[in-house]
Amino acid sequence: MSSEWIKLGQQTLTYTVGASSGKIIALLTVPLYLHYLTPSQYGFIGIALATTTGAKILGVIGGSGALGIRYFAASGPSAQREVLRSAVLLNAASAFVSLSVVLGILALALGAVTQLDLQASIFLGLTALSVAIGIASEPLMLGLQLEQRANYVVAINVGASVTGGLLGCGLLISGMGVSSWAAGQLISSLLILCFSKTYTTAALSTARVCTAECRALLKTWYPLVPGAALAAAVPVIAPYLLWQTGGAQAAGLFAVASQFAGVVALLTGALATAWLPYFQSHVNQQIEWTHTYRRLLHIHLIGGTLICIVVIAVADDALRWLAASSYASAGKAIYPLVVANVLGSLWSFLLPGTYFAGHTATVSWTHFIGAITAGIVLAAYGTGLDAIAAAKALALGSAAVVLFQLLINSTRQYQVHRFGHGWVVATTLGLCTSLFVG
Repeated sequence: MSSEWIKLGQQTLTYTVGASSGKIIALLTVPLYLHYLTPSQYGFIGIALATTTGAKILGVIGGSGALGIRYFAASGPSAQREVLRSAVLLNAASAFVSLSVVLGILALALGAVTQLDLQASIFLGLTALSVAIGIASEPLMLGLQLEQRANYVVAINVGASVTGGLLGCGLLISGMGVSSWAAGQLISSLLILCFSKTYTTAALSTARVCTAECRALLKTWYPLVPGAALAAAVPVIAPYLLWQTGGAQAAGLFAVASQFAGVVALLTGALATAWLPYFQSHVNQQIEWTHTYRRLLHIHLIGGTLICIVVIAVADDALRWLAASSYASAGKAIYPLVVANVLGSLWSFLLPGTYFAGHTATVSWTHFIGAITAGIVLAAYGTGLDAIAAAKALALGSAAVVLFQLLINSTRQYQVHRFGHGWVVATTLGLCTSLFVG
């Protein structure tokens, strides 16, 4: 058991260092963008981020859930390679569709508030290409993750983030405006595709595309699509609502807060990222791993809570130091988004048991509850909706997802989660209460 703990710890540390390093590198470029761009201009980036996030969630056929299920159900390395190669083919096709969809949605959204000049058209094209390439490379990166090759995943992400960030900053300083951000994103996506393909080509060279496996992947993926759509709905719709009620400036402030809060999501999500393949590879030992799961869950809760405490203490001062005064009000939206991200990573930590039990369709119900909760909060604010209110709505929706997931887990055969029920409920309710204090 001790050696397995060490292995899981190494995987978690690697994901933490790599994921946080890549995100921190990207975050370090944000103050430069805030210096050169107004909140309204940054709103364009916010709308692009929301649209691309939703497109990647829906466009990746298989996803970590379905691909993981089929990968670990395969009988041996050869069959696993067939699963992975089939997923690569499906996502290549999906990338072409997503390119057109993202391009059309962004053109309609941005064209409704401004005339699409040459720079805006470049921004749209680069963003859509970045999304398509990201969807095509996703199964390759997931394959490395499922093989527990965290060092490769980290090296690729960090290298792509550094290169794309430096290029974007250089173009921004040269006067390209928001298009510089899109160019940086495109370069990062291209590097991830190239290097992930390089490290998996040898493994896939002897594999074939299996029609039966493609159908099996799609069959496993279909029940997850409604849940994925609902998961993407609120984070994607909120910036568009802000765009309509408060204009591009409100969307820009929300995007800035999301960028800073995203670092915390990667820190708290590292354990959940490492846990998914670890859980699935040891699931046959479910009884003896109960104690391990309980301890890891408590560590996750404590770590997430401590991060929230630190953020609420320093968020306003940090933003004031990093950005112009026109972005000051975004500081109040950072903490609710941090809470949403912590609860989101906690949910992903609770999820593998549901996948193991074969009840993937219940994920849609979980997301439905979360989306309804967040939607009610957004509707309650009406025309008074601002970045802070939208952030609180996302946090409350994430809380509903966690609590409903616990309810689902308690009714299933694999009930290792019950040992952490009281702590999870108490932590979730405490974080929700903190949103309205002060």
